[in-house]
Amino acid sequence: METKIKVVGVGGSGSNALARMKKYQIRGVKLIAINTDVQDLRKKSADQKIQIGHSLTQGTGSGMRPSVGKTAAEKSSSIIRENLRGADMVFITCGLGGGCLQGNSLISMGDHELKRIDSLTIREEVCSLSTNGMSKKQVLAAVKVGEKLTRELKTKTRSVNASTDHPFLKLDPRKEKEDILSLAWTELENLQRGDMVVVRKEEIGGKISNLDSALSEQALFDSLKSNLIFKGEEKEKFQKYFTFDKIESIGEARKEKVYDLTIEGSHNFIANGFLVHNTGSGAAPVIARIAKEEGALTIGVVTLPFSFEGAQRKRIATHALEQIKSKVDTLLVIPNDRLLRVMDKKASVREAFSICDQVLKNAIQGISDLIVSSGAVNIDFASLRAVMENAGQALFGMGMATGKGRIERAVAEAIRSPLLDFSFHGAGGALMNVASGGDLSLGELKKASQLISAHLRREAELVFGTSIDKSLKSGQIRITVIATKVPQQILS
Repeated sequence: METKIKVVGVGGSGSNALARMKKYQIRGVKLIAINTDVQDLRKKSADQKIQIGHSLTQGTGSGMRPSVGKTAAEKSSSIIRENLRGADMVFITCGLGGGCLQGNSLISMGDHELKRIDSLTIREEVCSLSTNGMSKKQVLAAVKVGEKLTRELKTKTRSVNASTDHPFLKLDPRKEKEDILSLAWTELENLQRGDMVVVRKEEIGGKISNLDSALSEQALFDSLKSNLIFKGEEKEKFQKYFTFDKIESIGEARKEKVYDLTIEGSHNFIANGFLVHNTGSGAAPVIARIAKEEGALTIGVVTLPFSFEGAQRKRIATHALEQIKSKVDTLLVIPNDRLLRVMDKKASVREAFSICDQVLKNAIQGISDLIVSSGAVNIDFASLRAVMENAGQALFGMGMATGKGRIERAVAEAIRSPLLDFSFHGAGGALMNVASGGDLSLGELKKASQLISAHLRREAELVFGTSIDKSLKSGQIRITVIATKVPQQILS
């Protein structure tokens, strides 16, 4: 029975990787592109394209707000489920990655009670805005993100220390003459003295209730319109609970330890009287959950952003990584910064991202070829599943070589790959694919398996196979190794 393999590219980065796979015509897999951005989706090559969250985003992108991607995927879960049903193995590939608050920021707990963000504990309840008004939601995590650049934002009535990428809800004063409230999320570094930002009315305490849809979490916090518009009754309702403070000063940037707050079923809370929100985990974890519910072996293959992409993307990626880890059987993480070690220093930004796509393609092909390619040694899906099901974090390495000693050199390159944060040593299982133009000998395959086995635990299972790749040069081999059940954490 033929193994059904589907590769899902999520967002722009994931769709780019699919386009490269389509170009190289990887056999035996169905390529599915999923995105909120309909314009980007139309440009990409895939066997199938699914636009998610149309009613939420009106076909635009998620604007670096993973909460939007998450909501969009949840709203489109039925069509995602329909297209993943029947798959034996699902790869989910994407590029991962918003602001944070200083530890002494005071979070509203309700009934005028306040508590520092760095002293919150799991399952405590904080005030959170949702469709049912200001209700209490459990804390899932108060995460110390580390040091980030922060500034002190002061208004007439309050102040807060937040990271420079932290979004605040800003008023567009030009629309007030039209009797309209026009609001937009604006990062702290883009605010200036005199701007008006949304704050909670002090006298309301923790008892906001019966909010209509105009003030729901989706409408107010996950909308992708350039501005959030309130007029008439909606404006009156908003002004009953919230008002505006004029920014009097924004302090100099300095490095401080900061925290991010994750709340059950919501992204919105009150900090030092300001209406703020955190970022969610994006669409990929939702899609992974659906794939596993449908019984597929689910493998995540993700990249972490380059340092030059900025601190906000890195923070979003770190949180998204934690979310997707628990939703997949095996997770391969490729830090883009490590690609810089193998790139020409004169490489353009476009070339750098192209190499990222190539690595994602190689990782997925290295696994799928073990099942579908016509090599001398192929493995069955049951054997592959035994190594990769519920395997957790994994490491990916690849080596290429030609001529005498090519096996030894290719294996050495794979296990010392610049893409790795850690050694393969001590892994509890591994997959190995040796690709060639058709001239691989049985003795070479045996040698490769022995060299890889030497780096695994004594009881570890090594599943290996071969594949034919006519794109390789004469005498060239490519060894792909996926080490599973590794003892080290991928991220320090």
